[in-house]
Order: sequence, then structure tokens, then C-alpha cells
Amino acid sequence: MSAYNAEYNKDLSYIRHIIVALLNELNNKIYFYNVIDEDTKMKIDIPFYYSVTGQERFLLDKFLFDNIEEGKAIGDYERVPRGVIQLDSASIDSGALINKFVRTQIIRPYKGQLKTFALSTQAIPLSMNFTTTVIVNNNLELFKVTEALISRLYKNNLFYVDFGGFQAQSNFSLPEDLGQEQLFEYGFTDRKEFKVSFSLAVNSFIYVFEDGLQLAEIPMQVVETSNNSSLSGVGIYNGSGIYFGNVMESIENTIDDIRKAPLSDGEASNQGYNPLSDPTGGVTPTGPTFSETVVLPVDLSDLESSESKEYRNANNSNPQS
Repeated sequence: MSAYNAEYNKDLSYIRHIIVALLNELNNKIYFYNVIDEDTKMKIDIPFYYSVTGQERFLLDKFLFDNIEEGKAIGDYERVPRGVIQLDSASIDSGALINKFVRTQIIRPYKGQLKTFALSTQAIPLSMNFTTTVIVNNNLELFKVTEALISRLYKNNLFYVDFGGFQAQSNFSLPEDLGQEQLFEYGFTDRKEFKVSFSLAVNSFIYVFEDGLQLAEIPMQVVETSNNSSLSGVGIYNGSGIYFGNVMESIENTIDDIRKAPLSDGEASNQGYNPLSDPTGGVTPTGPTFSETVVLPVDLSDLESSESKEYRNANNSNPQS
């Protein structure tokens, strides 16, 4: 199996995919310059990481026991400058809901091959808030980072999240919260760290499939049938499982006359036709004919009654009476 087809436990989380895509987008955006001399300016890129804080056992395994086994120095290595993000909250944006279920094609691995599946899918809008902290060396770099954040992140930033076979359009931005006193919060610690903290609002989607199927369950629903042992075509879910080789996937389109009768094999009627010797039934259709008879206009005087003529003639002869 190639590296592209390989699937691991971490690949089945939508939220993790969104976080990884956000980190990748931030790593390519935030930087500033330091002047070394009159002719040299050094570009300083700021890498971003996800917060590894948590249980003490996790921290010991990550920075102590693993390092001892691998012969590395004990402890974490805090690069400066660096950025750290941490997920604070996630909620469904019900006001942005669209059509409940839309037929969507996705690609998933099945028995060492990439297969296309067509499922009714709903994209649930998800709003996520991240606390972001950037740590730098000194006060001057603190100002430079603040300017870089405003110039590079304000207002909306579009990026795509790859869920392994299909993508979700997402965006993140600096929130405009009129209720907070400061958009950026500065901090100075005893360790001589200079840091700026702010909030990032991320909008993305979580995909929900028909009948509540999860992403990991899609290949497990495949039903292999004898008439489609090669599993060719697109996998369609019909409520009881995913079937390949549907009737409408390959249609016989070589019939050159719509009047020829198809075979009467039920659903397989599009696989052939009964060639009739005389599809017109012996009747030769003729073209339209046109009459050359001259039709004269109707004489209105023939339509007037004798009483009307007598009354009209009498009034014309004596208009004063």
C-alpha cells in the first residue's frame, strides 16, 4: 500500500484535520524582518504549533521517557519566536445551514484501492475559537509581530481542509469584538518572555452522511455481489449497504432508432433491443400538403337582414326625422 492510501487512527477526526490545516496556513503567513547591517535583512519566520499541555503523564511520556529511550536531551525545546494555538470552544452555526442532504462523491480506500462513493451528505457549519499566543525575544519583535498579524490575518483568510478524498472550504479571521478592551494582550514573564495573545475565529464544516454513517464506516458498508465482483463504477448507498455496478452506470447508446423496441428484461432493458423488420408497421408517412384554393372575403351585405336594410335606408333618406 502506498503512503497516500495508508490510513491511521489520527486520520478519522474532522477537528484534527481542521487544526492541522490551520497550522499549515499560519506557518506560511506570519513573518517579520530584522536588519543585520546596511545591506542585509533577515526574514524571521514564525512556526506555529498546537498546545501539548494536558495530563502530567502525557508530558512525562512526551518530554522525558521518550527522550531517554531515544538518547535525546531531556525536556522540551522551546523555540523563539514561536506561535501556539489551543482550541477553546466549538459550536454549530445553525444560521449557516444549507440543503440538508446533497449527493456527494468522495474517495475512500477499500482493499488497497481508491474507490469512489456517492452518498447523500450534509455539511454542518462549525465555528471554532482558538487562543493564539506568539512568543518573541524582545519588545521590538513584539511590535513587529503585532503589525505582521494585523497585515497578514485581517480580515478573512480562505483555506481548504483535506479530509482524505474530499475538501472543505474554510476560513479564519481576527474577531472584531467591540466588548473586549484589547484585541491583542501583551504579557511579560519572569523568564524574560515577550508574548502577544489573541483569538482566532475559524469557520469550517463537519460532514454527516445519510443514516448517520461515519467516515470510518463507509468502506465497511460495501456489499460485494456476484455480478460485480470487480467492484467497478461508483458505490451507491441504498439503506442496507453500498453496492457497486448500478444499472445506470453503463447505458447502451448504439441504438440508432427510437422506434425499435427494447428487450423485455426488466431493469436490463437498456442492454439491447429487438430489431423489427418494419418499425413503421407498413405505413409510409407522407409530408404535409398545402391547398391552392383561393378563398374570397365574405360580403358583409349578405349577412345583413332585410329589416336592418329597410331601417337604415329610411334613416339615410330623412336624417331630420
